[in-house]
Amino acid sequence: MAAYMKRVPVIGLLVRNSILQNIRTNHVAKYAKKAGKAAAKLPEPVVYEAKDPQELVKYCVGLNYMKEGPEVELKPDSEYPEWLWDLHIGPPQKLEELDPDTRKYWRKIRKMHIKRNNALSKNKKF
Repeated sequence: MAAYMKRVPVIGLLVRNSILQNIRTNHVAKYAKKAGKAAAKLPEPVVYEAKDPQELVKYCVGLNYMKEGPEVELKPDSEYPEWLWDLHIGPPQKLEELDPDTRKYWRKIRKMHIKRNNALSKNKKF
């Protein structure tokens, strides 16, 4: 009789958890439908395109996240840190271009290894 008493709460918990899971799923589905309708009614954001070359030279257009106020004015190059000018801009560097003594090189190796393992694991059959 003691073994039977121990099983009853477990079964009750399983039933209660499955009911709660169904309630949560239904609630999320209803909320998603409502959110979808509301999201469709929102107007598209207004994007300001600067066409004046003088404005593009003096200000960083679009950086100001406040609703009102002036755009952020660009400073002379001497006021920015030196490392800013050494940043790599352009397509990602190939493995052959990187120095093996850098952290970037080993991160790229690890990333390539993870991609390879993921590709190989897709082909495995149970």
